[in-house]
Amino acid sequence: MKKEVETVSGLILKTDESCRKIKAELKTLIESIDGGVDVEEIDKIEDVIYKVKDEKEVIERRIVIEDKIDALQKTFNTKNTELRLMRNKVRALESSLEEDMYEKVGSFSQIYNDFMRRTMQGCRDARISLDDYMPVINNGEYIEASAYVYVKFLYYLTLLEMSLQRLEIPFPRFLLVDTPDTAGIDNNKYIPLLSEMKNLEFKQGGQVILTTGLNTYPSELSKCVCLSLNKENGDFLLKANK
Repeated sequence: MKKEVETVSGLILKTDESCRKIKAELKTLIESIDGGVDVEEIDKIEDVIYKVKDEKEVIERRIVIEDKIDALQKTFNTKNTELRLMRNKVRALESSLEEDMYEKVGSFSQIYNDFMRRTMQGCRDARISLDDYMPVINNGEYIEASAYVYVKFLYYLTLLEMSLQRLEIPFPRFLLVDTPDTAGIDNNKYIPLLSEMKNLEFKQGGQVILTTGLNTYPSELSKCVCLSLNKENGDFLLKANK
């Protein structure tokens, strides 16, 4: 431990000696300058140097910030351009969708109008609304209750017809109709209504399942009857256990 203290003390002495030599050399150098040294002026110069350094640091920080702002602005401009392009695409798609909807509603209304005018007495015009796609008969005039058999049955028959004609129509080529003659429509009107099904063309496949009264269907569709139930003959879907 003593040796270590002596070593450190020696180093301190050597350091002090070096400091004295340096001070002496500085003093000699200063005295050799003509006119002496203006300490106050040196202090002013040092203050200016420190001020310039501070300003330099501020400028460097601003440059870093400006670089970040510039990068963010470039990113913003890129994203803003992409957003405008996407908005244009959305508007184009909306316009295309609207045109497609107008075309489909027009096609539907044409087929529906043909069906209705052929079968429903007093029907001058039939179409569907662009607002809710519901049927509009004779521009919204009152129709009797039995007329709704035509309105509803031919509405779904039109959907089926369109799906058979155009594969892009999202409606299954299948129609299930449960006893549409229960709304008080006469047979002389009801049977011609069902006759509209005979003109359907199932080139791409499809099916209609219809339940109706016994023999209350067009004769030309008799070959399409799959099952007849007659209460008087004891024909039922469910049989009593024996």
